Amino acid sequence: TVTLEQAGCRAVVAVPFYHEGRLVAAIFAMNQMPRQWTADEITLVEQAATMTRTSIEAARVMRREHDIATQLQEALQPPVTDSVPGLAIADYYKAALGEAEVGGDFYDVFVDDKGSTYLAVGDLSGKGLAAARQVAVVRNMLRLALYSTSSPATAVTMLNRTVATHGLISEFATLFV
Repeated sequence: TVTLEQAGCRAVVAVPFYHEGRLVAAIFAMNQMPRQWTADEITLVEQAATMTRTSIEAARVMRREHDIATQLQEALQPPVTDSVPGLAIADYYKAALGEAEVGGDFYDVFVDDKGSTYLAVGDLSGKGLAAARQVAVVRNMLRLALYSTSSPATAVTMLNRTVATHGLISEFATLFV
């Protein structure tokens, strides 16, 4: 631990960061020569501190949103079934962009109560929590539509009409069933 005096600092401006009433960090502007800080210099240090604090909070919120979106996306990916006679199914997902680990890509494989096997692969525009939320809407509505009719074409038409009419997704989706 080095004190300011040991570091040779004779003039200091400090802006503390508090979180929930506790001091968690501070930004310092220091000078080795004794001097008076001007109002503009103090304002500059305060603005730098505010921008730093805002950036740290934004990064924390983005990390939290990413974690929630990851959990949601994982929950929406069905377990790969091995109960489809004559069909071996495996899954692999790798985002095209490293920063887009969570997005609108999805698949679904299931057998309905009539014995029909469905494989769906889709992509909704966007990434993050918003895209993962839209995947939940489309994937679950698609299942409902497929359970409700024996025709994939009718089910997809119903899904498209409902999503478009009620603005349930913000941009666009591609879907193969």
